[in-house]
Amino acid sequence: MKNLLASVICWVLLSACSSTYSLWFTDKRIRDLSIGMSRDEVIRVMGNAYLVNSSSKGGDGKLVEVLVYKSSADEEYRLNFNDNTLESWKRVHLREYIRPETIQTTPAKD
Repeated sequence: MKNLLASVICWVLLSACSSTYSLWFTDKRIRDLSIGMSRDEVIRVMGNAYLVNSSSKGGDGKLVEVLVYKSSADEEYRLNFNDNTLESWKRVHLREYIRPETIQTTPAKD
């Protein structure tokens, strides 16, 4: 029973470290991208941990796709492809602003 518990604890700790490493890895690897790279080249650089945000055919019939790589809890990178070629990318902050009504304030004490 102790071995099972120790194994579970080790697995949880290693899983937490690997997800943090993956987020750091995204921030580091984004610098290695160049506009004009193929989709396959980008995935080779960035890894397979992406989401397909959107996929459609443009007016010219070519594939238009947006892949998303998570960076941290509050940001992600969106990579825009046209005909399997990287056209642009941007870092998106998921919490663009804080609504004033969600800010809790305490009265100043004199």
